[in-house]
Amino acid sequence: MSKLAGPQALALYTVGDKVILNKCKLRSYQDTYLTTYSQPDYRHYLKDCFIEGAVDFIYGGGDVYFDACTIYINRDAGGYITAPSHAAETKWGYIFMNNTIDAPKATLVYFGRPWQNKPKVSFVNTRLSKNVSIYGAGWYETMGAIPAIFADYNTMDWEGNPVDLSNRNDYYYYTDKNTGTKVEGNAKSSLTDEEVRQYTIKNVLGGDDNWMPGEAIEPCSKPAGRLTKSYLAWDTVPYAIGYVISINDTVRFNTTATDLPLSTIGTGLVSIQAVNEHGSLSEAFTLQVSSSEQQLAATSLVVLGHSTGIAVKGVTTPTSVEVFQLDGRLACRQTLTNDGNLTVKRGLYVVRLRTAEGVRSVKVMVGLP
Repeated sequence: MSKLAGPQALALYTVGDKVILNKCKLRSYQDTYLTTYSQPDYRHYLKDCFIEGAVDFIYGGGDVYFDACTIYINRDAGGYITAPSHAAETKWGYIFMNNTIDAPKATLVYFGRPWQNKPKVSFVNTRLSKNVSIYGAGWYETMGAIPAIFADYNTMDWEGNPVDLSNRNDYYYYTDKNTGTKVEGNAKSSLTDEEVRQYTIKNVLGGDDNWMPGEAIEPCSKPAGRLTKSYLAWDTVPYAIGYVISINDTVRFNTTATDLPLSTIGTGLVSIQAVNEHGSLSEAFTLQVSSSEQQLAATSLVVLGHSTGIAVKGVTTPTSVEVFQLDGRLACRQTLTNDGNLTVKRGLYVVRLRTAEGVRSVKVMVGLP
Protein backbone atom coordinates (compact mmCIF):
# COMPACT_ATOMS: atom_id res chain seq x y z
CA MET A 1 0.00 0.00 0.00
CA SER A 2 1.24 3.48 -0.80
CA LYS A 3 -0.24 5.12 2.31
CA LEU A 4 -0.69 4.01 5.89
CA ALA A 5 -4.46 4.29 5.94
CA GLY A 6 -7.23 2.45 4.25
CA PRO A 7 -10.44 0.41 4.47
CA GLN A 8 -10.86 -3.28 5.12
CA ALA A 9 -8.81 -5.16 2.54
CA LEU A 10 -8.64 -8.91 2.97
CA ALA A 11 -5.43 -10.40 1.59
CA LEU A 12 -6.09 -14.05 2.45
CA TYR A 13 -8.82 -16.24 3.93
CA THR A 14 -7.79 -19.80 4.76
CA VAL A 15 -10.95 -21.86 5.04
CA GLY A 16 -10.06 -25.54 5.44
CA ASP A 17 -8.13 -27.81 7.77
CA LYS A 18 -4.37 -28.50 7.71
CA VAL A 19 -3.35 -25.31 5.89
CA ILE A 20 0.38 -24.49 5.63
CA LEU A 21 1.86 -21.10 4.76
CA ASN A 22 5.64 -21.14 4.40
CA LYS A 23 7.61 -17.94 3.76
CA CYS A 24 4.49 -16.10 2.57
CA LYS A 25 3.96 -12.34 2.67
CA LEU A 26 0.50 -10.90 3.44
CA ARG A 27 0.14 -7.14 3.21
CA SER A 28 -2.84 -4.87 3.86
CA TYR A 29 -4.15 -2.36 6.41
CA GLN A 30 -7.27 -3.67 8.15
CA ASP A 31 -8.35 -7.34 8.17
CA THR A 32 -5.29 -8.63 6.34
CA TYR A 33 -5.65 -12.32 7.22
CA LEU A 34 -8.84 -14.19 8.09
CA THR A 35 -8.29 -17.64 9.59
CA THR A 36 -10.85 -20.41 9.50
CA TYR A 37 -13.89 -20.28 11.70
CA SER A 38 -16.15 -22.78 9.91
CA GLN A 39 -14.97 -25.60 12.21
CA PRO A 40 -13.57 -25.08 15.72
CA ASP A 41 -10.80 -27.67 15.38
CA TYR A 42 -9.39 -26.71 11.97
CA ARG A 43 -5.64 -26.16 11.98
CA HIS A 44 -3.23 -23.78 10.24
CA TYR A 45 0.55 -23.55 10.41
CA LEU A 46 2.50 -20.44 9.38
CA LYS A 47 6.30 -20.59 9.23
CA ASP A 48 8.62 -17.63 8.54
CA CYS A 49 5.75 -15.54 7.16
CA PHE A 50 5.41 -11.74 6.99
CA ILE A 51 2.01 -10.32 7.94
CA GLU A 52 1.42 -6.58 7.67
CA GLY A 53 -1.47 -4.46 8.84
CA ALA A 54 -2.77 -1.97 11.38
CA VAL A 55 -6.22 -2.88 12.68
CA ASP A 56 -7.53 -6.38 13.52
CA PHE A 57 -5.32 -7.73 10.78
CA ILE A 58 -5.18 -11.31 12.05
CA TYR A 59 -8.70 -12.45 12.89
CA GLY A 60 -11.03 -15.44 12.84
CA GLY A 61 -10.85 -18.81 14.58
CA GLY A 62 -9.25 -22.23 14.58
CA ASP A 63 -6.03 -23.51 16.11
CA VAL A 64 -3.35 -21.47 14.35
CA TYR A 65 0.38 -21.68 15.05
CA PHE A 66 2.50 -18.71 13.98
CA ASP A 67 6.09 -19.97 14.02
CA ALA A 68 8.93 -17.43 13.76
CA CYS A 69 6.88 -14.97 11.72
CA THR A 70 7.26 -11.20 11.39
CA ILE A 71 4.24 -9.12 12.39
CA TYR A 72 4.57 -5.69 10.77
CA ILE A 73 2.58 -2.70 12.06
CA ASN A 74 1.92 0.14 9.61
CA ARG A 75 0.11 2.47 12.03
CA ASP A 76 1.65 4.90 14.50
CA ALA A 77 -0.61 4.16 17.48
CA GLY A 78 -3.86 2.52 18.51
CA GLY A 79 -3.48 -0.52 16.29
CA TYR A 80 -4.62 -4.05 17.11
CA ILE A 81 -2.78 -7.11 15.84
CA THR A 82 -5.48 -9.72 16.48
CA ALA A 83 -9.28 -9.78 16.67
CA PRO A 84 -10.10 -13.44 17.29
CA SER A 85 -13.45 -15.20 17.33
CA HIS A 86 -12.76 -18.67 18.69
CA ALA A 87 -15.50 -21.14 19.46
CA ALA A 88 -15.66 -22.27 23.07
CA GLU A 89 -14.60 -25.79 22.04
CA THR A 90 -11.47 -24.60 20.21
CA LYS A 91 -8.66 -25.89 22.41
CA TRP A 92 -5.65 -23.67 21.66
CA GLY A 93 -6.61 -20.70 19.51
CA TYR A 94 -3.81 -18.50 18.20
CA ILE A 95 -0.30 -19.43 19.34
CA PHE A 96 2.40 -16.92 18.36
CA MET A 97 5.73 -18.65 19.02
CA ASN A 98 9.09 -16.87 18.61
CA ASN A 99 7.69 -14.04 16.49
CA THR A 100 9.06 -10.56 15.85
CA ILE A 101 6.88 -7.45 15.88
CA ASP A 102 8.29 -4.68 13.70
CA ALA A 103 7.25 -1.32 12.25
CA PRO A 104 8.70 1.30 9.88
CA LYS A 105 8.72 3.94 12.63
CA ALA A 106 7.86 4.41 16.32
CA THR A 107 4.62 2.53 17.00
CA LEU A 108 2.42 1.79 20.00
CA VAL A 109 0.15 -1.22 19.53
CA TYR A 110 -2.14 -3.67 21.31
CA PHE A 111 -1.74 -7.43 20.95
CA GLY A 112 -5.44 -7.57 20.17
CA ARG A 113 -9.06 -7.11 21.14
CA PRO A 114 -11.89 -9.68 21.53
CA TRP A 115 -14.13 -9.86 18.48
CA GLN A 116 -16.65 -12.64 19.19
CA ASN A 117 -17.29 -15.86 21.13
CA LYS A 118 -14.35 -17.03 23.33
CA PRO A 119 -11.11 -15.60 21.89
CA LYS A 120 -7.84 -17.39 22.72
CA VAL A 121 -4.45 -15.81 21.95
CA SER A 122 -1.00 -16.43 23.42
CA PHE A 123 2.21 -14.63 22.45
CA VAL A 124 5.31 -16.57 23.56
CA ASN A 125 8.93 -15.39 23.29
CA THR A 126 8.00 -12.33 21.25
CA ARG A 127 10.76 -9.92 20.24
CA LEU A 128 9.84 -6.25 19.75
CA SER A 129 11.88 -4.20 17.32
CA LYS A 130 13.33 -0.85 18.35
CA ASN A 131 10.33 0.90 16.79
CA VAL A 132 7.63 -1.08 18.59
CA SER A 133 6.12 -0.69 22.05
CA ILE A 134 3.16 -2.60 23.48
CA TYR A 135 0.59 -0.76 25.58
CA GLY A 136 1.06 -1.62 29.26
CA ALA A 137 -2.36 -3.30 29.35
CA GLY A 138 -1.28 -5.47 26.43
CA TRP A 139 -4.85 -6.01 25.25
CA TYR A 140 -7.76 -3.67 24.53
CA GLU A 141 -10.55 -4.24 27.04
CA THR A 142 -13.65 -4.15 24.85
CA MET A 143 -15.07 -5.10 21.48
CA GLY A 144 -17.66 -7.87 21.35
CA ALA A 145 -16.74 -10.72 23.69
CA ILE A 146 -15.04 -11.83 26.90
CA PRO A 147 -11.84 -13.68 25.92
CA ALA A 148 -10.89 -17.02 27.42
CA ILE A 149 -7.18 -16.26 27.28
CA PHE A 150 -5.30 -13.14 26.22
CA ALA A 151 -1.73 -13.62 27.44
CA ASP A 152 1.93 -13.08 26.60
CA TYR A 153 5.02 -14.75 28.00
CA ASN A 154 8.67 -13.70 27.88
CA THR A 155 8.08 -10.67 25.68
CA MET A 156 11.40 -8.93 25.01
CA ASP A 157 12.58 -5.61 23.64
CA TRP A 158 15.04 -5.30 20.74
CA GLU A 159 18.00 -5.83 23.06
CA GLY A 160 16.58 -8.99 24.60
CA ASN A 161 15.48 -7.36 27.85
CA PRO A 162 12.20 -8.62 29.35
CA VAL A 163 9.20 -6.33 29.00
CA ASP A 164 7.21 -5.55 32.15
CA LEU A 165 4.02 -7.66 32.09
CA SER A 166 2.71 -6.65 35.51
CA ASN A 167 0.00 -4.34 34.17
CA ARG A 168 -1.49 -6.72 31.62
CA ASN A 169 -5.27 -6.48 31.41
CA ASP A 170 -7.51 -9.31 32.62
CA TYR A 171 -10.84 -7.42 32.76
CA TYR A 172 -13.08 -7.14 29.69
CA TYR A 173 -16.56 -5.93 28.89
CA TYR A 174 -18.89 -5.38 25.96
CA THR A 175 -22.45 -4.22 25.33
CA ASP A 176 -24.94 -6.88 24.32
CA LYS A 177 -26.44 -5.70 21.03
CA ASN A 178 -29.79 -7.35 21.69
CA THR A 179 -30.41 -6.18 25.25
CA GLY A 180 -28.13 -3.18 25.57
CA THR A 181 -26.75 -4.54 28.83
CA LYS A 182 -23.11 -4.41 29.78
CA VAL A 183 -21.42 -7.82 29.96
CA GLU A 184 -18.30 -8.08 32.09
CA GLY A 185 -15.75 -10.82 32.72
CA ASN A 186 -12.14 -11.80 33.22
CA ALA A 187 -9.65 -13.62 31.03
CA LYS A 188 -6.51 -15.60 31.74
CA SER A 189 -3.70 -13.07 31.28
CA SER A 190 -0.50 -14.95 32.10
CA LEU A 191 1.22 -18.25 31.38
CA THR A 192 3.35 -20.51 33.55
CA ASP A 193 6.51 -22.24 32.37
CA GLU A 194 4.68 -25.55 32.39
CA GLU A 195 1.83 -24.18 30.28
CA VAL A 196 4.26 -22.80 27.73
CA ARG A 197 5.98 -26.18 27.47
CA GLN A 198 2.67 -27.58 26.21
CA TYR A 199 2.66 -25.16 23.27
CA THR A 200 4.43 -27.52 20.88
CA ILE A 201 3.50 -27.94 17.24
CA LYS A 202 2.63 -31.56 17.94
CA ASN A 203 0.26 -30.69 20.78
CA VAL A 204 -1.41 -27.73 19.11
CA LEU A 205 -1.73 -29.10 15.58
CA GLY A 206 -1.33 -32.88 15.84
CA GLY A 207 -5.02 -33.59 16.32
CA ASP A 208 -6.41 -37.11 16.00
CA ASP A 209 -4.47 -37.76 12.79
CA ASN A 210 -1.01 -36.80 14.12
CA TRP A 211 -0.56 -34.02 11.56
CA MET A 212 3.04 -32.77 11.51
CA PRO A 213 3.24 -29.74 9.19
CA GLY A 214 6.93 -29.23 9.88
CA GLU A 215 7.70 -32.35 7.87
CA ALA A 216 5.91 -30.94 4.83
CA ILE A 217 8.03 -27.78 4.72
CA GLU A 218 11.33 -29.48 5.53
CA PRO A 219 13.40 -28.57 2.43
CA CYS A 220 15.53 -30.96 0.44
CA SER A 221 19.29 -30.63 0.55
CA LYS A 222 20.96 -27.90 -1.48
CA PRO A 223 21.87 -29.20 -4.96
CA ALA A 224 25.54 -29.59 -5.86
CA GLY A 225 25.99 -28.17 -9.36
CA ARG A 226 28.86 -28.08 -11.80
CA LEU A 227 29.66 -26.92 -15.30
CA THR A 228 30.95 -29.19 -18.03
CA LYS A 229 31.93 -28.11 -21.50
CA SER A 230 28.36 -28.32 -22.75
CA TYR A 231 26.09 -28.77 -19.74
CA LEU A 232 25.04 -27.40 -16.42
CA ALA A 233 24.67 -30.53 -14.30
CA TRP A 234 23.88 -31.36 -10.68
CA ASP A 235 23.66 -34.43 -8.48
CA THR A 236 20.33 -36.05 -7.74
CA VAL A 237 18.93 -34.67 -4.49
CA PRO A 238 17.22 -37.18 -2.17
CA TYR A 239 13.44 -36.70 -1.83
CA ALA A 240 13.34 -34.14 -4.64
CA ILE A 241 10.60 -34.53 -7.24
CA GLY A 242 12.07 -31.88 -9.51
CA TYR A 243 14.24 -28.81 -9.84
CA VAL A 244 13.61 -25.12 -10.43
CA ILE A 245 16.19 -23.30 -12.54
CA SER A 246 16.32 -19.51 -12.40
CA ILE A 247 18.47 -17.20 -14.49
CA ASN A 248 19.14 -13.70 -13.18
CA ASP A 249 16.39 -14.19 -10.55
CA THR A 250 13.76 -15.20 -13.10
CA VAL A 251 12.40 -18.75 -13.13
CA ARG A 252 13.16 -20.28 -16.52
CA PHE A 253 12.89 -24.06 -16.20
CA ASN A 254 11.06 -26.66 -14.13
CA THR A 255 12.58 -30.04 -14.81
CA THR A 256 12.99 -33.55 -13.46
CA ALA A 257 16.32 -33.94 -15.24
CA THR A 258 19.69 -33.34 -13.59
CA ASP A 259 21.33 -31.43 -16.40
CA LEU A 260 20.60 -28.72 -18.93
CA PRO A 261 22.51 -27.87 -22.10
CA LEU A 262 24.27 -24.54 -21.86
CA SER A 263 22.77 -23.64 -25.20
CA THR A 264 19.29 -23.51 -23.62
CA ILE A 265 20.49 -21.47 -20.66
CA GLY A 266 22.50 -18.70 -22.26
CA THR A 267 24.52 -16.56 -19.87
CA GLY A 268 23.89 -15.07 -16.44
CA LEU A 269 23.59 -15.95 -12.76
CA VAL A 270 21.98 -19.38 -12.60
CA SER A 271 20.40 -20.88 -9.48
CA ILE A 272 19.24 -24.46 -8.94
CA GLN A 273 16.70 -25.38 -6.26
CA ALA A 274 15.33 -28.80 -5.42
CA VAL A 275 11.61 -29.06 -4.72
CA ASN A 276 9.98 -31.70 -2.53
CA GLU A 277 6.58 -33.33 -2.94
CA HIS A 278 4.90 -30.54 -0.97
CA GLY A 279 6.41 -27.76 -3.07
CA SER A 280 9.01 -26.63 -0.55
CA LEU A 281 12.18 -25.25 -2.16
CA SER A 282 15.72 -25.96 -1.03
CA GLU A 283 18.48 -23.44 -0.57
CA ALA A 284 19.73 -22.37 -4.00
CA PHE A 285 23.00 -23.44 -5.57
CA THR A 286 24.21 -20.52 -7.70
CA LEU A 287 26.90 -20.03 -10.27
CA GLN A 288 27.74 -17.67 -13.09
CA VAL A 289 27.43 -19.08 -16.59
CA SER A 290 29.24 -17.44 -19.46
CA SER A 291 29.53 -18.50 -23.08
CA SER A 292 32.56 -20.77 -23.28
CA GLU A 293 31.80 -22.93 -26.28
CA GLN A 294 33.14 -22.33 -29.75
CA GLN A 295 30.13 -21.59 -31.86
CA LEU A 296 29.79 -23.54 -35.06
CA ALA A 297 30.27 -21.21 -37.97
CA ALA A 298 27.74 -20.99 -40.74
CA THR A 299 27.82 -24.30 -42.63
CA SER A 300 25.72 -26.28 -45.01
CA LEU A 301 23.94 -28.01 -42.10
CA VAL A 302 20.18 -27.52 -42.33
CA VAL A 303 17.67 -28.48 -39.61
CA LEU A 304 14.03 -28.85 -40.62
CA GLY A 305 10.97 -29.78 -38.58
CA HIS A 306 8.27 -31.78 -40.34
CA SER A 307 5.10 -33.67 -39.43
CA THR A 308 6.77 -36.62 -37.67
CA GLY A 309 10.23 -35.47 -36.67
CA ILE A 310 13.36 -33.49 -37.44
CA ALA A 311 15.50 -33.75 -40.55
CA VAL A 312 19.19 -32.81 -40.56
CA LYS A 313 20.70 -32.21 -43.98
CA GLY A 314 24.11 -31.24 -45.28
CA VAL A 315 26.03 -33.62 -42.99
CA THR A 316 29.56 -34.25 -44.31
CA THR A 317 31.43 -35.00 -41.06
CA PRO A 318 30.38 -36.81 -37.85
CA THR A 319 27.72 -34.64 -36.21
CA SER A 320 26.22 -35.16 -32.77
CA VAL A 321 22.54 -34.18 -32.73
CA GLU A 322 20.73 -33.64 -29.42
CA VAL A 323 17.06 -32.70 -29.27
CA PHE A 324 15.74 -31.02 -26.11
CA GLN A 325 12.27 -30.08 -24.97
CA LEU A 326 11.88 -26.48 -23.85
CA ASP A 327 12.02 -27.50 -20.18
CA GLY A 328 15.52 -28.88 -20.78
CA ARG A 329 14.66 -32.59 -20.94
CA LEU A 330 16.50 -34.61 -23.56
CA ALA A 331 14.09 -35.99 -26.16
CA CYS A 332 16.62 -37.91 -28.22
CA ARG A 333 20.30 -38.04 -29.15
CA GLN A 334 21.99 -39.42 -32.27
CA THR A 335 25.32 -39.15 -34.10
CA LEU A 336 25.01 -38.72 -37.86
CA THR A 337 27.65 -39.31 -40.52
CA ASN A 338 25.29 -38.31 -43.31
CA ASP A 339 21.85 -36.80 -43.66
CA GLY A 340 19.36 -38.26 -41.21
CA ASN A 341 15.99 -38.02 -39.52
CA LEU A 342 15.05 -38.08 -35.82
CA THR A 343 11.53 -39.06 -34.83
CA VAL A 344 9.93 -37.01 -32.04
CA LYS A 345 6.42 -36.03 -30.99
CA ARG A 346 4.72 -32.85 -32.00
CA GLY A 347 6.08 -29.76 -30.26
CA LEU A 348 8.76 -27.07 -30.13
CA TYR A 349 12.35 -28.26 -29.63
CA VAL A 350 15.89 -27.00 -29.30
CA VAL A 351 18.25 -28.93 -31.57
CA ARG A 352 21.93 -28.91 -30.68
CA LEU A 353 24.47 -29.77 -33.36
CA ARG A 354 28.07 -30.58 -32.48
CA THR A 355 30.96 -31.21 -34.86
CA ALA A 356 34.72 -31.02 -34.47
CA GLU A 357 34.45 -27.34 -35.38
CA GLY A 358 32.04 -26.33 -32.61
CA VAL A 359 28.38 -26.28 -31.65
CA ARG A 360 25.19 -24.70 -32.91
CA SER A 361 21.64 -24.63 -31.52
CA VAL A 362 18.41 -23.94 -33.36
CA LYS A 363 14.71 -24.11 -32.51
CA VAL A 364 12.37 -26.15 -34.68
CA MET A 365 8.65 -26.92 -34.66
CA VAL A 366 7.53 -30.49 -35.24
CA GLY A 367 4.03 -31.45 -36.26
CA LEU A 368 3.04 -28.72 -38.68
CA PRO A 369 1.28 -30.04 -41.79
